[in-house]
This record gives sequence, structure tokens and C-alpha cells, in this order.
Amino acid sequence: MVKTTLELTECVAKSVSENDMTLILGGDHSIGTGAIAGHLKIFPNSFVVWVDAHADINTPMSSVSRHTHGMPLSFLLKETSKLIPQTHGFENIKPVLEANQLLYIGLRDVDAPELKFIKDLNIPYFNMEDVRSIGIEGVMETTLRTIMRFSPNCQIHLSFDIDGLDPKYAASTGTPVPGGLSLEEGKYICKTLGQTGLLKSMVVAEVNTSLGSPEDAQTTLNSALEIIKSALLLD
Repeated sequence: MVKTTLELTECVAKSVSENDMTLILGGDHSIGTGAIAGHLKIFPNSFVVWVDAHADINTPMSSVSRHTHGMPLSFLLKETSKLIPQTHGFENIKPVLEANQLLYIGLRDVDAPELKFIKDLNIPYFNMEDVRSIGIEGVMETTLRTIMRFSPNCQIHLSFDIDGLDPKYAASTGTPVPGGLSLEEGKYICKTLGQTGLLKSMVVAEVNTSLGSPEDAQTTLNSALEIIKSALLLD
């Protein structure tokens, strides 16, 4: 994981320095570490929008599963990285993100230690109850205000785990969770961020066409393509 993260960091840094938009396709969401590190290497004053059913902020000590795809943000955040032992190469992954540069949308399966991290660090988040309560339009209005308060001219990185969508639209993924975003809501998030003119890089992760039926796989692929098109303002 460490070697891949460091290689991806350099690839993404090169791409964002040379291109208007960089798209990174996964693969599990552990790619988020290298993707964000690479983006922030060139544009440190950036904001990250993380769309996911899961918070992905466990540390190796807080995680029950020990799966690194549930930890990408803990390696990146300056506030949580100090809790990670500097062994097994992890010391080579430098924390480059602060809690005030991050916002979550779509959460609905969050471990207790993760929720404590989020609340202690005052990271803004919208779980699915919030989405249903104020609507995706309200969520994005608040998201844009949060980004503008951080820095009106900052670049944006969007990290979109396909399991942020409801399994009806994306069943071919490793950890689907019912009650997620509709495809239209996912597209609205992407289009709204794309329309700012500040979206500089995007991850789409956890598409796994080996899971589920052929119909599930095709639906999931179609959903991934639709959210990418929305981010690029091609729909």
C-alpha cells in the first residue's frame, strides 16, 4: 500500500500540474491517500469533498477489519496521522491535509471511533438523514459556502466512492450499504462542484465488476460513467 501510494502521489502531482482536470479511477478507496497527497503537493490550499457511505478515517489501531481502504484519510490528516505508528513504511506517507479542508457527503456506515474523530476535529459532514432532511440542493449550498469560507479561490478535489450511491445504482462494489444517494443526487453533487470551475481532480473508487450479476456490473459501470460526465459537465 505504501509503495503504491507514493507512486500515485507523484503521478497525480505531475498530472494536476499539467492538466486542467485529473481523473483517478480505482480500485479500492485506499487510492484516495495518494490522489489527495499528489493534488495537495501542487495545490496545498485545496478543499476535499469525500462522497462515501463510510468515513474511511480509521487508524490501524481503531480499525476492526484492518483494511487499508478504510483508513486513507487517517494517513493524510495531520490531526490523526500522529496516532499511526511510524513503522512498516507508513512514516513515508506525509500528512498534508487539515481537518478544515475536508467535508463528507453520504455517510451511513461509520464506526464509533471514526465518528469520534469527526466530531472531535469538527469535520463537517452530511449523513443520509441530513440529505433526506434538507435535500441534496441544501447539502450542496452548504458545501459551497463551507468551501468559500475556507478559501474563495481554492482548488477542489472530489473523492467519490461508488458505494456512496444506493446499491440500486451501484451494487458491484465491495461494501454496499442500503439507503444511499440516488444516481441523480450523485450527479448533482458532481455537476455542482464542476460548475464552480475549481474542480481540479477527482477519484472514482470501489467499482468492482467481478461482484454481483452481469446486470449489477453494467448498472454500476453506467453509474460511474454518469457521475464522471456530470463532474466534467458533459451531461
